[in-house]
Amino acid sequence: MAIQPITGMMRRTLILDLSIALGIGFVFGNAFWYGYHMPRTNKRDDYYKKLEEHTYIEAGEASWERALGGRLCMHTDRTDRSPIESREQKQQQQQHAPDDGPGEQD
Repeated sequence: MAIQPITGMMRRTLILDLSIALGIGFVFGNAFWYGYHMPRTNKRDDYYKKLEEHTYIEAGEASWERALGGRLCMHTDRTDRSPIESREQKQQQQQHAPDDGPGEQD
């Protein structure tokens, strides 16, 4: 009676090893991202937000958010108007402008 050869062990071992490696990598990657990176980034962002608030308070600005146009960056090229205010002003300008329809021209 002959013993049958063991087949498929290499493939099974390879799939098991890859699955375990990817699973452990995913777990530790998420642990790093949400346990270390995100809290540190949020802490840094809060620090710079407080720093900008303090800078605008010292400069005498009534509302630092309004002065920045609602954005937290010093090099913005936006105006103090929000997109909603801009849209309302555009609609008012269109209402006051004479409407020359496409039908009659002199």
